[in-house]
Amino acid sequence: MNCTRPLDPLDLEALASGEIPVVAADAAAHARSCPDCGLRMGEFRDLGAWLDGLSGPAVPEGFGERVVRLRGFSARENRSFRMWLVPGSLAAALAGGSAALLSIPFPGAGDNVGLLAALALEWRTLATWPSTLGRAMPAVVSALSELLLRDRGFAAASILLMIPAGFGVSRLWARHAIRRQPIRK
Repeated sequence: MNCTRPLDPLDLEALASGEIPVVAADAAAHARSCPDCGLRMGEFRDLGAWLDGLSGPAVPEGFGERVVRLRGFSARENRSFRMWLVPGSLAAALAGGSAALLSIPFPGAGDNVGLLAALALEWRTLATWPSTLGRAMPAVVSALSELLLRDRGFAAASILLMIPAGFGVSRLWARHAIRRQPIRK
């Protein structure tokens, strides 16, 4: 590129589309006199022609009704109490919740040590919970099978309760499968 003053791409795009240049007022004269900038402007014209030749996807019927808002609020809408009720309520709830949190007294340094120790114990318990459950599972299954063998009424009730539980699980599964299907129009 031998041009000592290359034109801004915004000016080249404006000139290629027949508009007034944005950055440099003499961009049109420079593009006519400079072969490099003239070539770049020709590339912008070719790109514009190619983009004009493209066709976009067809707009589905009823698309306009699904578009919520493309413009700003009018003065009447800005003054509407009903329109600002929910955002105003949420802002008031946030301010009230923040004020309530700020009014709670904070524990002293000695209390923090006990709190941190309790939190550490809870995290340790949560970390060992899966392995503890895995070690206890054989004993649980054995105790449940002995209970089912001894008490026939409990066994019958357990089996009968599987019917509504199975029905509920099958309904949830069917609902999940319906939600995953694409919407057909």
